[in-house]
Amino acid sequence: MPSVIATLKRRWAARSRSITKPSPAAHYANKLIRGAPGRFDAIEVHGVRQFPDANDPARSYCEIDSDNPQFFSVYLHCVEGGVMCCADLPTHRKALRYARAIARRYCWPLYDHCPTTPRDGA
Repeated sequence: MPSVIATLKRRWAARSRSITKPSPAAHYANKLIRGAPGRFDAIEVHGVRQFPDANDPARSYCEIDSDNPQFFSVYLHCVEGGVMCCADLPTHRKALRYARAIARRYCWPLYDHCPTTPRDGA
């Protein structure tokens, strides 16, 4: 059984690696924002669900579904209207962490459109 100190050291090392080595999603967001951060004014997090395309089974489409999401998307909110997806992440927690990092970097507000507690069918 590993000691508590060894476990904490491993966790600290993993956290340090995650901070110093940006994820591929972070590279993509930086590429979208680079050179023109004025095009965007906020960050949004939405729950998303993927559905098969009835006309072409090899394709699929995604819809925002905050009640029963399969994954979570982070969007850059465009000043002129609309949004641009910059990351798809498996959990709400990871999506919020990622969105907060971008929001802090550019001093943008963060809008989390996912309910904090699951909604029932009523």
